[in-house]
Amino acid sequence: MKIQKNNHIPDSGHTYTKYRIITDACILIYKKVGFTPLQVLNEIKEYIPEEDKDKLTFVGRLDPMAEGDIHILWSGNKKEKEDLMKLDKEYKIEVLLGIKTDTNDVLGLIDSVVEKYFDKSVLRNFIGPFNFDYPKYSSPHIKKALKNEETQSRKQDGHIYSIDFLNEEQITNSELKQRVFDKLSLCQMEGDFRLDDIKTGWNNFFEENKKDFQIVKLDVKCGKGTYMRVLARELGGLALSIVRECE
Repeated sequence: MKIQKNNHIPDSGHTYTKYRIITDACILIYKKVGFTPLQVLNEIKEYIPEEDKDKLTFVGRLDPMAEGDIHILWSGNKKEKEDLMKLDKEYKIEVLLGIKTDTNDVLGLIDSVVEKYFDKSVLRNFIGPFNFDYPKYSSPHIKKALKNEETQSRKQDGHIYSIDFLNEEQITNSELKQRVFDKLSLCQMEGDFRLDDIKTGWNNFFEENKKDFQIVKLDVKCGKGTYMRVLARELGGLALSIVRECE
């Protein structure tokens, strides 16, 4: 598909790498790792007509440590936003097995380390509708979680249509350390995301665990509101990388 450009919005920016036009008041933009959707929205805002700025919104959530597609909309059309919310998604994810954090990705404090071996046959258990707990560090809980306040359990319905196994690899302690800290170095989110404590925790972890680790790469097709971090946790690890494509 030929990539179209808006005459006012730059081809790439601080928080995004590319975009394409969906309608006169909607673009599909590719968010970089290390930013929140709100930061993307704020960067785009200066290029939106003044009379439309108060209608500007992003559709759906995408974690700071994830990259990929997110819709930006300024039509003010509620039905258009609802229809975009319903679109199916496709993710390429890397699951780092045997390590769990309180965020279920690398932007978290390590809370358990176990021996974990991957069996491809378990993937079929996650196909279909399911009900899961929102991660503690997710949009419904994030304000309280960052203040270390107690959060109430909230459930989310989701549907996974398919999970394709792509490959698996062994990675050394030093290679994994490089990847983790490369990702953390990209973090430019606003607010307190505990980065200093997280980096200290990972440094201590790599000093104490001089071994190789297993990474599994998957392609996941799913409905709205499906957290790849939750899937990674259920598979016995954390999401090392998440890349999203919208339908």
